[in-house]
Amino acid sequence: MKIGANDGLENDPLGDLILTDLRFRGVLVEPIPYISRKLAGNYRDGSRFKIEQAAITKFSGMARMYCVAENATDSKGQSLASWISGIGSFDREHLSKHLSAELQGTIQAVDVPCFTFKELLARNQLPRLDLVHVDTEGHDFMIIQQIDFNRWRPKIVLFEHKHLQQSEKEEARRFVINKGYQVWAYDSDFLCVDNVK
Repeated sequence: MKIGANDGLENDPLGDLILTDLRFRGVLVEPIPYISRKLAGNYRDGSRFKIEQAAITKFSGMARMYCVAENATDSKGQSLASWISGIGSFDREHLSKHLSAELQGTIQAVDVPCFTFKELLARNQLPRLDLVHVDTEGHDFMIIQQIDFNRWRPKIVLFEHKHLQQSEKEEARRFVINKGYQVWAYDSDFLCVDNVK
């Protein structure tokens, strides 16, 4: 399960592995419509991958997100850096702080479907969950907290912490440790491995 999958390749530590190792199959979730289409193009094998164009939240329904417009360019007409596609958020300010004054006008609002983590699993009828990878620009811990670790026991949980407040980062670390995971902190992510043999 990859939540906040972007295009599945750009700045993705697992993208190449998941695509080339035929043992991997699962659900990839990306809320921004044009990025979700790129994701579907990169992960075309429908027998292995299902793409959900949605956001994972605490509620189901529709919500407004912000992203950089699909064909946005700088003042010289040059394409923007590829990482910019990965900063979509419910918080417009999150985008603003990553963009120069020149690029503020490239931010657009888009309404996206939303599901809870439980609803996402029910929609896709997964038999098990070995890996959960979350990269949602500051909403990562909210999603991790929705996992029923008694029902689903992923062997690996990888989630971004760099946009969490320091107190929330520590709370997230304690949360997964208390669920029985060993936790390693990297520059941007927590890598959590199940302690249960």
